[in-house]
Amino acid sequence: MSIASTSAHTLRLRVLIFGVLGVLLLIATMALPPLTYLTGGKTSMLAIHLLMEMFAIIIAMLVVTLSWHTFDMAEARYSKILICGFLIVGTCDLLHALTYAGMPAFLEHSSTPRAIFFWLMGRTFEVLTMAVVAMGWKIPLPRLFWLCTGMLTSGVLIFMGSYHIDVLPVTFIEGQGVTQFKANFEYLLCAMNILVAFLLWQRGEKNRQSRYYLLALSSFLMGVGEIAFTAYVTPSDFQNIFGHTYKLVAYTLLYMATFATSIRAPFEALQKSEDKLRENETQLRIAAIAFESQQGMMITDKNGIILRVNQAFTNNTGYAPEDAIGRTAKILQSGRHTDTFYAEMEACIESTGRWQGEVWDKRKNGEIYPNWLTISAVSGDDGVVTHYVNIDIDISARKAAEDQLHQLAFFDPLTQLPNRRLLLERLGHALSSSGRHPHGGAVMFLDLDNFKTLNDTMGHDVGDCLLIKVAERLKTSVRQSDTVARLGGDEFVVMLENFEAGSDTVNQVKIAAEKLRAALDHPFQFVMNAGSDQQKTIDFHSTVSIGVSLFGGHQESVDEILKQADLAMYQAKDAGRNTIRFFDPKMQLAVTARVAMESAIRDAIHKTQFELHYQPQLSEDGQHLTGAEALLRWPYPSRGMIPPSEFIPLSEETGLILPLGHWVLKTACQQLATWAQHPATAHLTMAVNVSALQFHQTNFVENLLSLIADSGANPHKLKLELTESMLVNNVKDIIEKMHALKNKGVGFSLDDFGTGYSSLSYLKRLPLDQLKIDQAFVRDMLIDQNDAAIAKMIIALADTLGLVVIAEGVETENQRQFLSHNGCHDYQGYLFGKPMGIKAFEDYVKNYQPVLAVAETS
Repeated sequence: MSIASTSAHTLRLRVLIFGVLGVLLLIATMALPPLTYLTGGKTSMLAIHLLMEMFAIIIAMLVVTLSWHTFDMAEARYSKILICGFLIVGTCDLLHALTYAGMPAFLEHSSTPRAIFFWLMGRTFEVLTMAVVAMGWKIPLPRLFWLCTGMLTSGVLIFMGSYHIDVLPVTFIEGQGVTQFKANFEYLLCAMNILVAFLLWQRGEKNRQSRYYLLALSSFLMGVGEIAFTAYVTPSDFQNIFGHTYKLVAYTLLYMATFATSIRAPFEALQKSEDKLRENETQLRIAAIAFESQQGMMITDKNGIILRVNQAFTNNTGYAPEDAIGRTAKILQSGRHTDTFYAEMEACIESTGRWQGEVWDKRKNGEIYPNWLTISAVSGDDGVVTHYVNIDIDISARKAAEDQLHQLAFFDPLTQLPNRRLLLERLGHALSSSGRHPHGGAVMFLDLDNFKTLNDTMGHDVGDCLLIKVAERLKTSVRQSDTVARLGGDEFVVMLENFEAGSDTVNQVKIAAEKLRAALDHPFQFVMNAGSDQQKTIDFHSTVSIGVSLFGGHQESVDEILKQADLAMYQAKDAGRNTIRFFDPKMQLAVTARVAMESAIRDAIHKTQFELHYQPQLSEDGQHLTGAEALLRWPYPSRGMIPPSEFIPLSEETGLILPLGHWVLKTACQQLATWAQHPATAHLTMAVNVSALQFHQTNFVENLLSLIADSGANPHKLKLELTESMLVNNVKDIIEKMHALKNKGVGFSLDDFGTGYSSLSYLKRLPLDQLKIDQAFVRDMLIDQNDAAIAKMIIALADTLGLVVIAEGVETENQRQFLSHNGCHDYQGYLFGKPMGIKAFEDYVKNYQPVLAVAETS
């Protein structure tokens, strides 16, 4: 049976056939009478036994020799185990033959119990050795260690079997045959061998390497053969002879597998490698053309030694081929990453064959730059890694744009302090942390006294200068771990964190607040032009009113904490200014209102008081009505229409958004199905907002697809609007759900883009169709350069990623023209239509006239 020329499928079939034949032959053997019965008691087993054992000893020693000289370093670890194991097995087989009944005395007189001892020890170490091979255990010790271990163990077994056989259990009784202990031992060896055979077969299935099938058959036959040694009465029984025959066949198969691994396979692999090199010259020339691409490429050997780089690599790193070849990729390491980072990278490559991610590399001139790196392992036909291909893309420009977008969205351009968005994010984290740990904190709301007087008398430039100086004094008056933010105008917020539990938090906060008040109580100096190239210094005295709200261990929301501090600040104003006031719980009458509101929401869900309004969405500069966004409205019986801002946040906090969101999706799908039945509305799409809590439900995809199927709606007409804040946690789960829905036709829009977690690293991974410019940017983009810059950047980014961009909150023709001029041609806002009930919306569709057409005729 040649494993070099036999396909894996054919070999598996042959192994199974041989295994079945082995079982059938054993069944027949167990029914045969003793050999002496057929020969009249004249047959001697001694010569036959000696010949069979000598053959087995030779094969065992060949296995040891081949394992010692193996050429396959990938298999060297189990070859070392074979050196030790089969040295012991061969020694035990030799002692078994020498102590067999009828043989001359060796150390001690020969006997069947002594021969059985060496037999059992040989079979035990054989199955243990094959078990180590089957499990694939890595024991990093040199060959000489295993050789010495095998010799030492063999010496111990010879000593025990020769001089202390009497202390061991009885295995054979003359005239009666083997004892129950011996039979049970053989049964155990049988079971172990069959289990090892199963594990070896599994390794063969996994690695697709033929030698494991041969090793599996070897262990199986060895196990089956053990059954024969449980039933003989005299050594001349057929069962004994056939048991030895099974052992010889098993040893032969083991030798074939070892020979294939150690001798034949390396040389055949070398021959295949040479043939492959000759056959693939054309492919190599094509690869050389691809190698000179615009992406930096580096090829290393399996040890990381650089073999080749392309021109793009040189352009990115500054390393010419002669600088890089022969060195390792460590020349690019910037020192920003830990050893753990690289260890995890190597583990990923070893397990999957690939790694991709962002790293900080260092150019030849020492400059550190961001790099998007992809490493792919290249393996030979035997599955062993031979080379690594590194592809790197310099993402400096992309990171700079991302940082700029982050700076514009999260920091105040005048003072460079965190703005409201970043403050809310940090305050949210602080509240979450205080709920898990015994730490407290405080929020201080600061408002400058008489700031309007300065602006009116000395101009806005001086006012801006004062705000900058105030920001500097505030930053130097708090700890580095605290946050100083500017909300806008002359309003600042200071957030203090991590006051130890049990400490006098109020006194600590009072001291900190007094320090801030005192810092701003000193005069501010301004240098003013006095005419005729002269300057004068003006002192301006500004005071501050401070409101303080404490938090820690309670369930207050971010908005509640800020409102409490804001209320306390107004109390400080009413108290004469330039003072500090802590929030009084009596101020918060809204707590009762909150409870009442939550109850009202539950009742409204139960009574189906909510309804959907629809705001038109248009494309091609307002020429075509493409669809609508479904917006939730609550016409309260006694109060009239309640703004969504009053009940939606509370619904999200209390979990009521789940049944409410389910109703919204169900109603939207039913409406889509209704529109599809009328030509005038069949083309319309429906955009529906989905909350983070709702989307993170494990069965969200199944529920939505069920609603679509039940309603008969076309999933291609449904578009889900997700917010950026949803993408902060568990992005992998979000992407999987998006792909599952995307495959069914559902579209996705990223709502309020630019106001939350605006990271390009996740944006390219999301299966989006559309980006939505938040109305906060659209509202002031004609008068605020920062909002205009953000809007332009979002439009450019969407164009680069191949996404549609739509602007919400478009209220004037000037806003639409600005957006159109910069590449945004899809709109939603009061310029085209307010949110309206279904009847009004359908009348709107029926009577719709393009905005531009109206403007041209008026």
